[in-house]
Amino acid sequence: MIQVFSKKAAALVLILLFVIYFIFITGCNRQVSGTSGKPTLEIGIQQHMNVLDYKNNYLTKYLEDLYDIELVFNLLPPTSADLRTKLSLMMASNGLPETIWTPALTREQILEYGENGAFISLNNYFADAAKTPYFNMIPEEIRTRILKSVASPNGHNYSFARYNPFVPTQINYRLFVNHSWLNKLGLEVPRTTDELREVLLAFRDGDPNGNGRKDEIGVVGRFLGGEDIITALINAFIFYNPDQLGLNETGDRVIAPFAEPAFRQALQYLNGLFKEGLLDASTFTMDQQTFRAVLNASPMVVGFTTFAGIANFPDKDNNNSNFWAFMPMIPPLSSPISPGYTPYQEYQPDNISYITNKARNRDLAVKVMDSFYEPTLSIVTSWGEEDVDWTRDPSLLSGISNAFVELGLYPSITFGLLQRVWTTPQSKQWMDFAPRYTSVENGSIQELMGNLMSPFNPDDLGDIIPGQLVLDYLPRLPEHILPRLNHNSRDGARLIQPITNVNGYVRESIAGFVIGTRDINNDTVWNTYLRELDNMGLREWLRIAQETYDKQR
Repeated sequence: MIQVFSKKAAALVLILLFVIYFIFITGCNRQVSGTSGKPTLEIGIQQHMNVLDYKNNYLTKYLEDLYDIELVFNLLPPTSADLRTKLSLMMASNGLPETIWTPALTREQILEYGENGAFISLNNYFADAAKTPYFNMIPEEIRTRILKSVASPNGHNYSFARYNPFVPTQINYRLFVNHSWLNKLGLEVPRTTDELREVLLAFRDGDPNGNGRKDEIGVVGRFLGGEDIITALINAFIFYNPDQLGLNETGDRVIAPFAEPAFRQALQYLNGLFKEGLLDASTFTMDQQTFRAVLNASPMVVGFTTFAGIANFPDKDNNNSNFWAFMPMIPPLSSPISPGYTPYQEYQPDNISYITNKARNRDLAVKVMDSFYEPTLSIVTSWGEEDVDWTRDPSLLSGISNAFVELGLYPSITFGLLQRVWTTPQSKQWMDFAPRYTSVENGSIQELMGNLMSPFNPDDLGDIIPGQLVLDYLPRLPEHILPRLNHNSRDGARLIQPITNVNGYVRESIAGFVIGTRDINNDTVWNTYLRELDNMGLREWLRIAQETYDKQR
């Protein structure tokens, strides 16, 4: 009897513990009703470690005063995986918050929540300028781009979007040549792949670092990210974004750049550099720590490379002693068959805020979300309180510049930072987990921003690079770039394996062709490569991509 009772008691305890855990995971940090008597709106927001207080927060008070409402907060887990788990539990218990603010949801989850009614469709709201006045003030072309980009495959828009393009974050493959070596050897900056080869030969044989040894490395980088010099040089022959399909010259047909004849010619060029000792094989295996050590070696040993950020140079401000001071950025190279391009990650708006079927006042939720597209609130969303964290005061902005103004891209800056709210814990904003609109066509906020804490220095290479990217790299994009394709759930599932297999095989083959373990000049070997791509599902990937692209156009 005691044993039976003990088993029942243990079972009840386990059930009780589960119930307590479930209540905790679905209801912790939740304030459902306001205390002011004003209309309320529940904000279910992904927590960020740098936001100390959401309720007593400048952005919160700004919105509450603007609409005479009270915002109540339901703080969701800070990690994306935990947040997605919690939302699944909340939906299962019919306990979703009125609104959800997070960039963490996958497109598959958004579609699922929309089709089961948990998220409301916003199509009619976006089409009604009286309901979404600030969204409808966005130029029609950009408005259409936003809606197409964040729409689910069923044609419904379930979220307000965050649209904040900035060229320097979209162009990461930046080319750098050692100007001190060019000057010492009396060479010009290379503009073509043939000129680069001649420069590299001179670097190899001319002892430009002056130590009496042949330790100069012509081309070095990493086969990864913005430090991927291989991909940067392939783009002198054909536009190629790693792991992605592309479009033909007329923009009507989806292609696989890595299966085109021009791609083979790029690999033949790279293989030639390798054979002549101008491209270091460690590029395919080097980790970031080693790459940085090579860049910062004294005397300098690197002649030509690519990287996205100045973090590779820990002593970058000491311009008399490090590589950074002697390595200005140059434009993308052209080749005998192409004007030359730069890899480019087309900006994609984020799905960021959703209205759920629990919203008691959907029009209020729409009004609050739409207001984030108003220009001043878009600045507050990222940079905090005006005249405390940033300013538009002409007397303070007088004489302040940035790279875009310095290079003549804009007449002047329009606002300046007084202090940064991004890098320290604060209660000024929600770390940009909200809708937003800035336009690169009209000058994004970053392009019009000055820094009153650290004034622009035209002699600092790091300060000038953002403007140079707009001048030298942005024009080197093809006319047509394949947008993000919104595959339906069935096609998305069918493509997972082919995309994984094809991209892995392409990367493996690039390395083999460049260092010569596969003969890039042998037609039989190249045709075997193409045949293997088809066997791995490339044709299926192209077929589905073409169908989806045609629907989105």
